[in-house]
Amino acid sequence: MLAPIKNFSAVGMLLYIAFALRGRAYLPEGGALKASEAFAEAASRNGVEIRYGEKVRSIQVEQGQVRGVVLENGTNVHANKIISAADIRQTFYKFIDPSLVPSDFRKKLETTPLSDTFVILSLVTTIDPAAYTFDKMDIFTTDTANINEALTPDHPERSFISIQFPEFHVEAGDPQLFGIQLVAPASFEYQGYWATGPEQARTEEYRKLKEDFAGRVIARAEKLIPGLSRHIVSMDIATPMTMHRYTLNDLGAAVGWSYRSTQQWKQKVPFLRGLYLAGHWVGPSGIYNVAVSGKNAAELVLRNG
Repeated sequence: MLAPIKNFSAVGMLLYIAFALRGRAYLPEGGALKASEAFAEAASRNGVEIRYGEKVRSIQVEQGQVRGVVLENGTNVHANKIISAADIRQTFYKFIDPSLVPSDFRKKLETTPLSDTFVILSLVTTIDPAAYTFDKMDIFTTDTANINEALTPDHPERSFISIQFPEFHVEAGDPQLFGIQLVAPASFEYQGYWATGPEQARTEEYRKLKEDFAGRVIARAEKLIPGLSRHIVSMDIATPMTMHRYTLNDLGAAVGWSYRSTQQWKQKVPFLRGLYLAGHWVGPSGIYNVAVSGKNAAELVLRNG
């Protein structure tokens, strides 16, 4: 499954296609969450304590050395080594006193382009993908051969849409129900930031706007899956505002920095001792690259005592 990317090199795309054709490209069976669950289980087996639902309020710094974090509930967790996989702008503008961040690094943070943003519809339907020859297949459809036009956000009638068929295995699940995800490019600023209120608070106008957008995406998908709208059992609509709210990625960026960015990011922060970076904000996104960044960060911590 490869999303179209503006100005992506032909050689890079051919490399991905070659992996797929050779049977070397896979999605985790049961959904992408299975990958993170596997990493969490492995970490727990090796003595890592994982605290869910506890946000970090700030990173404590003394004389250029990190000393720990303060959680939103006021708990102090002491540590002289910290790896942040959070949104990188949030790390340096919210968790840390911005005055500690050098001006050249701030400029880099502010000028590096973010990844594209999308609306994602997660549907439970009574439509069996195999009946439409889509079993175990994700597809992209567009009415134009111009990739920049296909990636123009906020126009699902014209832009590309992705139709994905995630395979979730739940023992108690109804075998007559199937998952379908529809994805279309959409901007964070659409219709006045999706008609949200102060600090992106959800409003009735926001609900209506995202339902209207979802209806337009579904109408487009029905060209390939006739009658889809009549077979929807439940639907969750995620907008760029949703991504911003729940993943804390700046402006709803789907995968951190843009693939078009040529900026290099060091995983060991040069101006704060003991602070390291990992995740899709230090390089290309994707399970493999993000996992490697975590491995690299761990090795840097061990190497530096």
